Amino acid sequence: MNVRVAVTAVLLAGLVMPVVTWSAGAAADERTGVHFDWVEAAPTVVPPPRDAAGMAYDEGRGQVVMFGGLDWQSAQTLNDTWTWDGRSWTAQTPADTPPARFYATMVYDPATRQVLLFGGLVATGGFDPDLWAWDGHDWRVVSSTGPSGRWGDAMAYDPVTRTVIMFGGSDLSGPHADTWSWNGTTWTQLNPTASPPARNLGAMIDDTSSHQVVLFGGYQPTPLGDTWVWDGTTWTQMFPATSPSPRWPDAFVYDRALHAGVVFGGLGTSSYLNDTWMWTGTAWTELQPPDSPPGRQGAAAAYDPEHGQVVMFGGFGQSSSLGDTWTYGRIATRDRSSESGDS
Repeated sequence: MNVRVAVTAVLLAGLVMPVVTWSAGAAADERTGVHFDWVEAAPTVVPPPRDAAGMAYDEGRGQVVMFGGLDWQSAQTLNDTWTWDGRSWTAQTPADTPPARFYATMVYDPATRQVLLFGGLVATGGFDPDLWAWDGHDWRVVSSTGPSGRWGDAMAYDPVTRTVIMFGGSDLSGPHADTWSWNGTTWTQLNPTASPPARNLGAMIDDTSSHQVVLFGGYQPTPLGDTWVWDGTTWTQMFPATSPSPRWPDAFVYDRALHAGVVFGGLGTSSYLNDTWMWTGTAWTELQPPDSPPGRQGAAAAYDPEHGQVVMFGGFGQSSSLGDTWTYGRIATRDRSSESGDS
C-alpha cells in the first residue's frame, strides 16, 4: 500500500485530519536553582523513525509505552511496541499485537491497570473498531463493540467519573463530535448538553489539578485552536485571553511537576511549530525554554512521573519522519560563580 497516496486521499475526502512558586517560563529560578528545559536524550538503542505513534505512561509498571506509527521514508505502517525507562528504549516482543496502524490513541486506565489503545489507520487503509489493552507483557482485545473504528480520536482518563473519555476522530463518514466513556468493561455513548465541534487529531489530557479533561485543537476543515473542558457531565468552551495558535496534531500532556498541561508543536496553517505552552486550568502561557526540539507534527508524548519529565519521540518535520527522543523537565542550574570566574 502506498501510504502517502492513501493519506492524501483521506485528506481530500475531508476525513482529517499544589501551586507553583517559580516562573515556569523563565530560563532559571534563582531561589530554587533549577529551570525547566527541553533536552535531547542519547539512548544507545533507538526505535525506528516514525510519526503518529501512540504513547502512554504505564503507571502499573513504571514505564512509557509506545506503539506503531508511520515511517514516511519507507511508507511503512508499524506495529512494534517499545518501552522507555527514563534512560533507555527497549523493544518488546509480545505474543499478540494490534494490526499495524498510525494516528491511534493510547491512555492508561488506573481502574484496570492497563494501557488502552483505540483507533488509527491500519496498514490496509481501513479502521479497527477493537479496543486493545497492554498488560506489560502482551496485547489483547478487550472490546469489539462501541465507537466506530476511526483515526485521530482523542482519549483521556476522567478522574471524576473514573472512566476513560474518548472524543471525535474520523471514519468514512467524516469527522465526529461524539463523546464516549469506557468503564473497564463497556463503552457508553454520552449525550452532553454541549459539545465541541467535530474534529480529528485533537489532543486531550486529564488535568489533575482542576479535575477536568481538557481538549485542545485538532483539524476540521482547518487547524483549530479552541480549548474545551469536560467536567464529567458536559463540555464547556474556555475563552482564555491568549492561546496557542491553531494546530494539529500537537503533543499535549499533563505535567505533574508543573501542575499544568504542556503543549508542544504541531502543524499550523503553514509551518511546523516548535513552541511550548502551559495550560493552568483557566489560562494559557507560552513558555520560553532555553532549548527546544525542531518543529514537528505527530510526535508521541507522555509524562513520566518516576523521572519527573515529559517524554517525546519522533514526529514529522522537514519532509521526513523523526527518530529523536526529547525530555522536558527540571534542569539543575550551573553554579554562577564558575561562570564568572569566582573561586
